[in-house]
Amino acid sequence: MEDGNNDVYIKFAEIAKERNEEEWQKKRDKYMEEGMSESEAERNADLKLKESNIQQCMDIYNKLLTYMLPVRHYNLHEKS
Repeated sequence: MEDGNNDVYIKFAEIAKERNEEEWQKKRDKYMEEGMSESEAERNADLKLKESNIQQCMDIYNKLLTYMLPVRHYNLHEKS
């Protein structure tokens, strides 16, 4: 990928993790109560929410495409 293209996907991942933060904290706390170390609990919470984070990224990407696709039909973007 060209420079900068990954920035968008990284931002999507950050937003997804923010959306799942409360659930992540609950899982981490639960694992720690079960006797795991903090780093192990965080790792397990990350693994547990991986699918949810991916789904959040796809939802964000889908919304972006939904907003962008009609733009290509505006006169502003027609070739002269």
